[in-house]
Amino acid sequence: MTFSIEQLTTFVAVYETKSFSKAATQLGKHRTTTSQVISNLEDDLAIPLFERVGRSVEATNAGRMLYHYAKIVVEQARALNKVAMSLSAGMVEEINIAYSSFIPNNVLVAIRDRLSEQFPLLKVNYYIRSKPEIEAGIENGDFQFAFVNVDARRAMHSKDATFLRNLTFRVYASKYSEIARTPNDLVLSKLKTTRQLVLKSMIDDEMAEKIIMSANYEVVDSLALMIKLIKEDIGWGVMPNMVFVDNVIEGITEVEFDEFQDDIMVPIGFWCVFSENLTEIKQAIMEAVSDFVETAPRMRR
Repeated sequence: MTFSIEQLTTFVAVYETKSFSKAATQLGKHRTTTSQVISNLEDDLAIPLFERVGRSVEATNAGRMLYHYAKIVVEQARALNKVAMSLSAGMVEEINIAYSSFIPNNVLVAIRDRLSEQFPLLKVNYYIRSKPEIEAGIENGDFQFAFVNVDARRAMHSKDATFLRNLTFRVYASKYSEIARTPNDLVLSKLKTTRQLVLKSMIDDEMAEKIIMSANYEVVDSLALMIKLIKEDIGWGVMPNMVFVDNVIEGITEVEFDEFQDDIMVPIGFWCVFSENLTEIKQAIMEAVSDFVETAPRMRR
């Protein structure tokens, strides 16, 4: 027996919404058409799939058994459709995304998830690079996209540049450190005499004056390593608060003190090479960033 994708898609929609009207709206069809598709499917199988109870429907035992298999087929058909559309449109097969090391990993994961959904055949490579390396890579085509600090703005005619948002940086230390136990009015003095961990990319981007408070500082190349060092109370550091948006990193606490009333704000730009083939990918990346920021829990000050 052969089933059409229309039959299975309609069946799954009715099963999940428990309503012909809601399923019709979801599928963009008339209620009568939706009901007829299900009736034809039941006739083909010679078994009832739903019990009509007023305006709602309930699946029969046979309907519940069929649903699990139909759902798999429908999802596979949707995936196949995306792949086919990508192939027919001559979609880009691979992209390279460069980013400064202080860009939170959870944002990059959200972007990768979105690209997997919309472009299942697309290969995505991530590279941590300094701002000069990123700019050179965009210029020569090594990178198609990049996330960078755009604090020092200048005209850029060879790339598509979009301002995304200001990334907020705050002071963090081990929850068990002496700094965490220091009264607010004495914290700044303590920070100035305690080892500070500084991301190399922030020094490379000429932000040392903004973030370095201690003469006793050490440079770290990786945000992930910096987090681990702070957890072990090796030092304290200035990090983007978005690192803590969707997860609480045990053992690390935000340090508040009287002299630090305003957040350190770093403007983040999204760079892209000029290419019509990259338009849809660029849009997907920007939407992923926007959705991540909008759905993330509001950070406390």
